[in-house]
Amino acid sequence: MVVTTAIARKIVRKEFAQGPRPQDELSLPTAVLVVRTLDRSLERLNERVGVPGPLEIMIRETTLQCGFTAFVTYLHSSLDLASNSLLATWSSSARRLSPLRNNFLHGLEIPSLDKILPQFSEEVFRSYLTTFNLAVAEILKEHATEPKTQLLIRELLQRLDVSYNELGRILDVSGETVRRWEKGAFSVPSQKRALLERAGSSLQRLLRLFIPVSLASVIRRPAKLFGGESALDWIRSGRIAEVADRYESNFAYQG
Repeated sequence: MVVTTAIARKIVRKEFAQGPRPQDELSLPTAVLVVRTLDRSLERLNERVGVPGPLEIMIRETTLQCGFTAFVTYLHSSLDLASNSLLATWSSSARRLSPLRNNFLHGLEIPSLDKILPQFSEEVFRSYLTTFNLAVAEILKEHATEPKTQLLIRELLQRLDVSYNELGRILDVSGETVRRWEKGAFSVPSQKRALLERAGSSLQRLLRLFIPVSLASVIRRPAKLFGGESALDWIRSGRIAEVADRYESNFAYQG
C-alpha cells in the first residue's frame, strides 16, 4: 500500500502526541521511553505500508539506529519537526532495504541539529548521543525476545484451545493483532509482552496440576470454584492468574 506524506505524518504525529515530554535532565529510563515512542511510530508506518515480518524489523531497527536527530528534535523542538526527521530517516532506510521502493516517501529532509542544539556543549552532545545509543540497545534487546513471544502465543492458543479472538480478549487487543504477533508480522509492545509472560507463567502452573491434553476440557466445565462459571470464562476476562491460584488452593486443601 502506498502511503502519502500527509498520512505518514499523521501516523507519526499521533504516536508522538501520546509519548513522554521530559522536562528535566535526560536519563536512560527517559531516553528508553522516547526511543520506544519512535519505535512504535515506525511499527505503525511499516504496518500501513504492508512491510512483511523479517523486513519490517530490519527497517525499524536500521531507522532507530540512525534516529538520533529525530530523538533530539523530539526532546528540544516541535513534534512536527521531529515527525519529519523520523519520516526522512525511515524513508531512506526503507528504500535502501526494500524492493517496494515506490511505497515509501521521497524528498524529505532531516532537520539540521545546528538549529536545535546551538546552546549545547560538545560534552552535553556526547552525553545525549551515548544515552540515545544505550536506549536503542535496550529497545533492540526487547526486539530479540520476539521469537520467544511467538512461541508463547502459540502455546497459549494450543494448550487452552482458544481462538485468536479469544486470546485477543484476554490481552485486550483484536484477534487479528494476535494473529500478526504470532506470525511475526509485527512486534509485541512491551506492556502486552509483560501481560503475555504473566499469562504464560499461569499456564505453566495449570500444566503442573492437570494432564496437558486434558487441560482444555477441564477449564471448559462449570465449577463451584468459579461461581458456577467455567475457568475459561475467567481466563477470557483476563483472570488466568486467579484461575491458577484457585486451582492450586483447592488441590492444596484436598491434600
